[in-house]
Amino acid sequence: MANRKKTDETEIERAVEAEAEKTAEKKTVTVILPRDPNKKGEEADQEFFSVNFKNYLIKTEEPVEVPVEIVEVINNIAQARREARAYAKKVAFREAKPPA
Repeated sequence: MANRKKTDETEIERAVEAEAEKTAEKKTVTVILPRDPNKKGEEADQEFFSVNFKNYLIKTEEPVEVPVEIVEVINNIAQARREARAYAKKVAFREAKPPA
C-alpha cells in the first residue's frame, strides 16, 4: 500500500513538472492596446479577454506581456471591428428605397 502511494505521488510530481515545462515554453508577446473611445472611466482602462477558460484583464495604453493565444484573439477582434465599421458605413450611406 505504501509503495502504491509513493508511485501515485511520483506520477503526480512528474505531471506537475511536465505542466511547468509546457508553461515555461509558452511564448509571450508585448502588446499595447489602444483605449476604446466608446468606453468611459475605469472601463476604458482595461480590456477583458478569455481563452480556454483563462481570463485576462489587459491594461490599455501600456506595454503588457501576453501569451500568443491572446494576441490571436486581439487580432480577430480588431478585424471584426473593422469589418463592422465598413458594413455600417456601407449601409448608412445607401439610398433608402420606398416600400413597395
